[in-house]
Amino acid sequence: MKTGVLLLHGFAGAPEELAPLKKHLEICGYTVSSPVLAGHGGTPGDLGRSKRGDWIRAALNAAMELRQHCDSIAVVGFSMGGLIALNLYHRIAIRLLFLVNTPVFYWDAMNILTNLRTNFSDSFRFYVQSALHSPIPALVEFDRLLRSTKLLLPGVRCPVVIMQALDDDTVQARSADYLYHHITGVKTLRKYKTGGHLVFHSPMAPELCFTIEKTIEADCAD
Repeated sequence: MKTGVLLLHGFAGAPEELAPLKKHLEICGYTVSSPVLAGHGGTPGDLGRSKRGDWIRAALNAAMELRQHCDSIAVVGFSMGGLIALNLYHRIAIRLLFLVNTPVFYWDAMNILTNLRTNFSDSFRFYVQSALHSPIPALVEFDRLLRSTKLLLPGVRCPVVIMQALDDDTVQARSADYLYHHITGVKTLRKYKTGGHLVFHSPMAPELCFTIEKTIEADCAD
């Protein structure tokens, strides 16, 4: 069985967020698609004019294209990409889902304060730039996406692997617990002490990449 892997980046982000995972999976022989979601990859104005439905459709189009070349699809959703992945489950056949630092509750105040204390200059600059690149209309759409996706969780019945870095400043770690308790299907919860939000660009990246690879490999063997 040939399995394709769809990688979905986060809000106001880009495929680069998952680039180390893409490289790892391609070396392992998987066909990987890592699309730019609608409104992303351009200006804040482009993002502000996009809607949650546009983000989902961009991911769905990529999944359908991948499905033309593969027998089954595994989806790795990073941050908001995890919410998009959960929506895709109800629109196209998905064999396996990975939800990495996926928000239900966002902005972890304690981790933000820790980052500011550790390196105020770089952290403050990062938070300011993040705010400037997140137009209010897009934030409203993100919140609507989050609220509507929560209603879909009981209907998710494929195997799901939930992965969460405990020092994530953008997504509260209790989000992973919420997902675990509200998703109906077979699920696994993995928590990592470190890694931050951009976990695939942290020292934890090799461990996450290996876990995802081996989980897909074992699923294909069934």
